[in-house]
Amino acid sequence: MANKPIDIVYPLGEGLSNFRNQEIMFSLRSVEKHLTGYRNIFIIGFKPTFLNEKIIHIPHKDNPYFNKERRIMEKFKKACSIPEISDKFLMFNDDYFFTKPLNVQKIPYYNKGTLDGSVKKRKTGSVYRHSLENTYNALKEKGYGTKHFDIHYPMYYDKKKFPEVMAMYDWENARNGFVIKSLYANTLKIKGVYRHDCKIMGLVTKKEEVIKQIKDYDMFSTSEITRAIIGILREMYPDKSIYEV
Repeated sequence: MANKPIDIVYPLGEGLSNFRNQEIMFSLRSVEKHLTGYRNIFIIGFKPTFLNEKIIHIPHKDNPYFNKERRIMEKFKKACSIPEISDKFLMFNDDYFFTKPLNVQKIPYYNKGTLDGSVKKRKTGSVYRHSLENTYNALKEKGYGTKHFDIHYPMYYDKKKFPEVMAMYDWENARNGFVIKSLYANTLKIKGVYRHDCKIMGLVTKKEEVIKQIKDYDMFSTSEITRAIIGILREMYPDKSIYEV
């Protein structure tokens, strides 16, 4: 039986990042260079002007009263309502950069340990720590597992199951929201595969340092986008993708 089509969906917030959304430009260059097995690429939210009509744009206006995690979640709920998007799609973030050939049909569900373990490593009082704690407590209360699936790596979402899972949790009263991938995968009792999160820290300034850190991985992400990181990405992915004007 042939594999069903898989679309890629990027959520993108309104406005420009510190580096004019160049992150997604280099992410798309890495996708075109290394990935196979996908059909169309969608952006839900804001579309930078340097992208052409080969990217399918679904406008979505953020609610300014929603927290960051909920704004992202609402974009993926919107994706689930779009008939043209495949029944199972891959969520991407704009800071995912691929380095080796990969068929998207074969991507596993990755986790990086447990939510409570990650909470302990986070600075007390940080927004993301609070989101992790909310997720851990909500899952535990319902008797679900508490693995940490919010690793910097794509994940499959099912268009029917995603909104059903999100509706099971109290987004209205959860200050700082929940971490979405962990909420989704644990609720569906997905076991997942452990993987170290390959994340390049913002202090890295040379391409050689990045190459050394990513040599055993098929993709990497970044802790933050800096001028040095943009320069390294420009070296790694110099050629325009078919998605650029």
